[in-house]
Amino acid sequence: MARVKYMIFKDTFQLLMVTYPYCSWPNNWEDTINEVEKCSQDIKIIKISWQSPPSPILKLNTNGSALHNPGKIGGGGILRDSNGNMIYAFAIPLGIGTNNQAETQAATHRLDWCVQHGYRKVILEVDSELLTKWLNHKSKPPWKLQQYITQLHQIITQLDFFKCQHTYREANTTTDFLSKESHRSDITQHFYTQNQLPAAAKGSFLLEKMGMTNFRRKKLKRIKKTTLIKVFPSLST
Repeated sequence: MARVKYMIFKDTFQLLMVTYPYCSWPNNWEDTINEVEKCSQDIKIIKISWQSPPSPILKLNTNGSALHNPGKIGGGGILRDSNGNMIYAFAIPLGIGTNNQAETQAATHRLDWCVQHGYRKVILEVDSELLTKWLNHKSKPPWKLQQYITQLHQIITQLDFFKCQHTYREANTTTDFLSKESHRSDITQHFYTQNQLPAAAKGSFLLEKMGMTNFRRKKLKRIKKTTLIKVFPSLST
């Protein structure tokens, strides 16, 4: 029985160390319980909505989808004008790869489409922070993706205006539906009017065009003042 209690305490202790790594946890059960009672968790709520680009710039939202990582991947995206009107949307199967590869290739294919059709002032908006950092030269991509990033940069040089910015997935839901749609077909699906969009993507598109607000919830770890003083005495001075 004592061994079972010890294993339970050990697992609990490790869980607390991961959840609240900045706390100094006691090494006995009773004191640990007392410290746990002083911990609380808040939720931060952020209002998010899709924002139209300034005229005459267009906004291209893209997204990648991977059934496994690595596994079957695909991408989706939508190009819109300053009034939120749809110019073009797509769902494209991309073979086998990783989720980051799917994000990168989805952006590459459709920026190339923009260049080929004369749309040379584009804001690329994605919910991949990694892709945003790679394109803004804030970090280097892994070597396995360097060829795709290089190709993407070559396409960008052909644009008259380009900006890559990050958005949260709650403001990128239309592309999420389109990227998942890519797994339903072995060929690229092209959409030129909103009525051609799959039902879920069409509904999301209309809500985004209306400026519908979504809410992003993020858990914030908080420790009450009494614990902070105990763990970090310098904070009390």
